[in-house]
Formats: sequence, C-alpha cells, structure tokens
Amino acid sequence: MEYCSGRTLKDYIKSSNSVNRETNLQLFKQLVSGLRHIHQMGLIHRDIKPANIFLKEDFVLKIGDFGLAKTYSRDENNSSEN
Repeated sequence: MEYCSGRTLKDYIKSSNSVNRETNLQLFKQLVSGLRHIHQMGLIHRDIKPANIFLKEDFVLKIGDFGLAKTYSRDENNSSEN
C-alpha cells in the first residue's frame, strides 16, 4: 500500500480553472498505462472514476480502491467468447 499525499483526480478537476492540455495528456497516458498493467496482471478494476485515481504532488497518477476488482485469466475470457 502506498501513501499519496496529494489529492484525487476529482479534486484536481474541481479546482482547475483552466485546461492545461499537456498536464491532462500526461495524466491520460499514465491512466492508460496503469490500466494496461493491471489488465496484464489479470485484474479488472471495475470502479474507475476520478475519486479512485490519486495524484501525488508531482502529478504522478496512482490507481486505488480495488474493492470491486476481479481476477480473470485469458482462458476464462476465451471460453466466454465461444
């Protein structure tokens, strides 16, 4: 478990008066990368929302609250498609 002394993405969105395209693009890339990593580990988060995405002081994004997460395997995924 890691402590994030910053704030949530929800707080950031509420307090932002202007759109900083570069910062938002950086956050989006981090989110996609984090979700890709989680999926490669065989996890599905199932509750992605701004309140569950944490920002460290240097705008490093962390995904949290895995209370609804579910594990899966590629075998389960393939068998459900047939």
